[in-house]
Amino acid sequence: MDVTINEIAKKAGVSKTTVSFILNDKGDRYKISPQTIYKVKKIIKETNYAPNLYAKGFREKQTRSLGLVIPDPVNPFFADLSKEIERQARKYGYQILISCSEDKKDTELAVTIDLVKRRVDGLVIASVLQNKTVIARHYNALKRSIVFIDRTINLPQSSWVVSDNYSGAFQLTSKLCKTVSGKIAFIGGDKKLSTSKARKKGFYDALRQYNFTPDKKIIKETTYTANSGYKAMQKIYNIYKTMPAAVFTGAYSLLEGVLRFITETNKKTIVATFDDHPLLDHLSVPVISAKQDTVKIAAAALKVLLSQFKKQNIKQKITIPPIINERRISYA
Repeated sequence: MDVTINEIAKKAGVSKTTVSFILNDKGDRYKISPQTIYKVKKIIKETNYAPNLYAKGFREKQTRSLGLVIPDPVNPFFADLSKEIERQARKYGYQILISCSEDKKDTELAVTIDLVKRRVDGLVIASVLQNKTVIARHYNALKRSIVFIDRTINLPQSSWVVSDNYSGAFQLTSKLCKTVSGKIAFIGGDKKLSTSKARKKGFYDALRQYNFTPDKKIIKETTYTANSGYKAMQKIYNIYKTMPAAVFTGAYSLLEGVLRFITETNKKTIVATFDDHPLLDHLSVPVISAKQDTVKIAAAALKVLLSQFKKQNIKQKITIPPIINERRISYA
């Protein structure tokens, strides 16, 4: 059975209040003698006392926990971002509870309600919701501090931290335009999401700047999965019975499918992708990438959330530049 404060107080021959002051490092403030502080701390260590954080949180109206909602824990970007948010939150004394929406609206609504029932102090969410009315009604009703990540939420009262998706896509496509002279294909994710829209716009604007004509036949938008990337690449190949000079993929998950098609068919093309992975340094297929800065995204998201807890600078919209990894983009 867990040791209680009452039992520690009894062993030390002091009051429960005295033990509480010492546990909260307030012994000096309340002029508790060094000898008493030493004795109580020694008993705490010997008995392996651990405070009941849930009860403490109930009393203080906070649990020092945060809810994190992401679409896919296997996706390298979200896996890396989750790890970074958890690591940085720990420094502030917060524990992360992670839920996955699988990019399904009903699932996102359900898991966020469940996290609030578990008394999380705030929420960090990569939301799939698009309807302004639904977003406002649902998240206002939760009565929690919230910061959205990865995807912008089009509400004036919302705060979000995202990558500069437009700039990353524009830079990647510009590099392709400077390298090839033939057709450049595009494989993007869910066209309703803000990330998808921004990356597609960056792609189109770069083509136009370098006098490339977008070929709508090889512009594909699908779901953010490897299988979708494979099927999209297969369709693009079948249109002209040849590979395009280059391919832009809107996420690492789509890239996986494209690379599988290229490997299975032994075809050649140059690829640019949003997101990054160490494995891309060791491929025979030339791939340039835009790595999302998860360290800065996590830091900014937590800073926004903590400022909301203090009622300071509550509404913030932050864009983090991605890191372009050029690698080599020509065949040996």
